[in-house]
Amino acid sequence: MPVATFLLWLLLVWGTGWLALPLARRIWCVQDGSGSNETSSPLFSLLSFPDAGLAAGRVALLVAWTLLMFWTGHLGLPVRLGWLLLLPIAALGVWLWWRERHALRALIVAKRRGIVAGELAFFLVFALFFIWRGFWPETGNGEKPMDIALIGACARADYLPPPNPYLAGFRLGGYYYFGHLQTALLTEFIGSQARWTYNLMCATLPALCFSVLVPLAGALTSSVRRGVAVAVGVLTLGTLEPLRQWFSPNDDLPRAWPFDSPEARRPLDYFSTSRVIPNPINDSSSINYTINEYPWFTFNYADLHAHYFAMPIALLVLSLAVALYGRVVSKVAVPLWLLAACGLAVGAQLVTNTWDGPAYFLVLAACLWPSKYFERLAEVAPPAPSSARAKRKAQRANRSTLPEPARSRFPRGALGVFAVGISTIVAASPYLLRLHTNANKPTPLDQPVTPLVAWLLMWGFFVGAWALSLGLQALREQRAFHSDRRNRLAIWGVMPVCVWLLLRVLPPEWSWTWLWPRPTPGSLPEGTEITFAFGRDWSVLIIQITLAIWTLVQALTSRDRVHGLLCRMACGGFFALLWSETTWAGFLGPSDTGPTFHRQDTVFKFGLQAWYLIGIAAMCGALRPVPKFEGHTSDAGAEASDSLPSALKWNWPRPALALWCLALPVLWSASIATTLFRARNFERFEGWDAWVHLAPPEREAAAWLQERARDGETLIEAEELQGGDYSP
Repeated sequence: MPVATFLLWLLLVWGTGWLALPLARRIWCVQDGSGSNETSSPLFSLLSFPDAGLAAGRVALLVAWTLLMFWTGHLGLPVRLGWLLLLPIAALGVWLWWRERHALRALIVAKRRGIVAGELAFFLVFALFFIWRGFWPETGNGEKPMDIALIGACARADYLPPPNPYLAGFRLGGYYYFGHLQTALLTEFIGSQARWTYNLMCATLPALCFSVLVPLAGALTSSVRRGVAVAVGVLTLGTLEPLRQWFSPNDDLPRAWPFDSPEARRPLDYFSTSRVIPNPINDSSSINYTINEYPWFTFNYADLHAHYFAMPIALLVLSLAVALYGRVVSKVAVPLWLLAACGLAVGAQLVTNTWDGPAYFLVLAACLWPSKYFERLAEVAPPAPSSARAKRKAQRANRSTLPEPARSRFPRGALGVFAVGISTIVAASPYLLRLHTNANKPTPLDQPVTPLVAWLLMWGFFVGAWALSLGLQALREQRAFHSDRRNRLAIWGVMPVCVWLLLRVLPPEWSWTWLWPRPTPGSLPEGTEITFAFGRDWSVLIIQITLAIWTLVQALTSRDRVHGLLCRMACGGFFALLWSETTWAGFLGPSDTGPTFHRQDTVFKFGLQAWYLIGIAAMCGALRPVPKFEGHTSDAGAEASDSLPSALKWNWPRPALALWCLALPVLWSASIATTLFRARNFERFEGWDAWVHLAPPEREAAAWLQERARDGETLIEAEELQGGDYSP
């Protein structure tokens, strides 16, 4: 790779965060009214990110630039001129930096720990995945050829939507391409080609995810260290699928661990760790599985696909949700420009990966509806200047000091949700108005559909951790507000469900053969209907509905503001899980010619949303300190203690903590296996040239076109077999 390409790309992506800092701090670094940017209040820790919004601002600026290109491109601006759109944004950032340089310098000093943590996360993860991509740079498998085609089509587009790379003479009207457009913009800005920037983008996306999640989780847990732990947990853990392979091995599975001898006792198929939940089928020859990718698998598999591009934007939306929620619960007026920014972010999600829109919009909407228990914070007014001259001097000295927003109830609730919804539709309207797709509409599934064990291997860790957090929070509030009937009813209402779940998971005779071993194709006689251990029961639906209702109740009644926000995030995750459990949508519907994969798209897309929403809520709930309840009274009128009893000054009970720690090596083994297999045990470095690693037929076809094709000519593609885009 040319050194200039690498340096220019890294400098451009990294520099956007610092350009956006003067604007980002207005969202994620609100003062508490006392004249300082730091406060011990847990509420204002939500309003003041440890890095002052540096990492989230980086993603926000990239999204804003791409959205501007998206709109002007539909008005006729060529993408090759899109770099001009960054110039006014950069000029605004430079002007604000000069105007607010003294305040920004003080802010950087005050937030240095959070800034250093976020920037280290960005550079370390970028370097890690950039080096790793040199060991697995192939671009001829998966959907990488399609992604490179979309990036190239966007870069060459004279206007938007871009040309359809699969149908010459037509425009792309049935697929989302926002992430590919962003890559094309960055590529054109530095004067490079997709053969190099494809692998650079594969290193940039995980770096953005880690750098944004560290301060986001740090604000939720009031600690930068805990923020790092949450980011590592959510983004690096895999599934519990290795348990099935270890205790019910299949010799036909490929080995992903670096075991060369056939005597290896613990083979692990890395690909199956992302294919856990089966499709309900009546096909007699095989069992097919839905896609259950987790972030680390996506980072390593490196398909620059819609769900991958959507990950940093999803974390940006959650960061905006935290900023919204902090203002709402403190009875601070939410500015209309912040609501518009939230809508633009969700609109970018619709254009990047349309599946993400409903769940994250639901989280934003929930953050605009506070609990009835939230009270107005004590106002601390700064001392007034003694004279007009002193007042002018103070204004000059603190010219860029962010004023405390006026306290008001407007706009929130229905008005705020309406404002966010309108800006979302406006932002995505060029895409929505031209969208023509043959995808199936949401269709109900015949229930029940998912085996309990398969679901637990996929979701048992995060969902179990979240259920424990709900129970502990109910106990804490029950002890602090001991006449609260709601928590008592919640505890005793969920306990029978937990006992029932334990009895369902543990069979009478302990045996690992009940972990639904996978039949090989052709091993079943014709007409045999595949059933799973224990049959298909209603366990999964009952668990999801119970936890969703319990989470919603705590979101509306908990006295702990931060826990209320985590509940709102988890509600969005359970919405995604229930949607994928009860309906299906997409292209892979029932077929008379082969297996049915109709749940695959739905479980895949909504599963990633649930991973982030429930995963962040569960990890923050597990790692945040035990909250203090101050200034509240119970329903009986007795004053609550300002701190918890000493007997409850713990986070998790030791048995649960031990079980949690035992699960971590299993989860990380799936992630490690993925990395080792993709890198072929790091035995051979192959470079970063995506062109060299295209599939030979595609590289030959591209070379043929470069030699013969002329501008203005139309390419007619002759398919060897009927079957659409993926046929030879």
